[in-house]
Amino acid sequence: MEPKRKAILEAALRMLDREQNTAAITVARIAQEAGVGKGTVYEYFKSKEEILLQSLFYYLDQLSQQLEGLNLDGGFREGFDQLMGCLQRLSEQCITLARSVVLGKAAQVCPSDVPEDWQERIGRTNKLVVGQFDNLAKQGVKEGAIPDYYQRIDLIYACMGLMTALVDYGSGQDSVLRQEGLEQKQFLDLCRRQFVHALSCP
Repeated sequence: MEPKRKAILEAALRMLDREQNTAAITVARIAQEAGVGKGTVYEYFKSKEEILLQSLFYYLDQLSQQLEGLNLDGGFREGFDQLMGCLQRLSEQCITLARSVVLGKAAQVCPSDVPEDWQERIGRTNKLVVGQFDNLAKQGVKEGAIPDYYQRIDLIYACMGLMTALVDYGSGQDSVLRQEGLEQKQFLDLCRRQFVHALSCP
């Protein structure tokens, strides 16, 4: 993807994160956020609506590609840190859409004219996240870190808890976890312990 197109899409994501509704977002503001001229934006997109829509698909495509490209064969602990690191980077890029993936449904801030398959794509991405945590849990069972009797519903709730923690940690100064002084390594250790605990309850 061309650097300027990528910059515009990522700028739109940041603005979707900050604004309460899309009416406040304009092509001029997106251009300013992206560090390009307004004319440059129109070289790549026809309208604000197209930019916002393409930014949503860009986000989900990034998340899916990075999740599918992870190598989780190095052990439970290493794989967990890799997966959480991937999700953390994308959560910090757009917390609003990260919440959508957590809940498996589109955020209210999304443009009203999104395609009908948008909800389906959100659901597929949610299943991909859960699926990768399931792969990790199975690795944890092999290593004796997690009992083999965990249920899928426990896995789903554990994933929701982890993603909620990621969204909080990615919210910067407003983060409850950051206010408690948790550094990155401590945060990952806490998440890993919570994940194991959630799957170890009989």
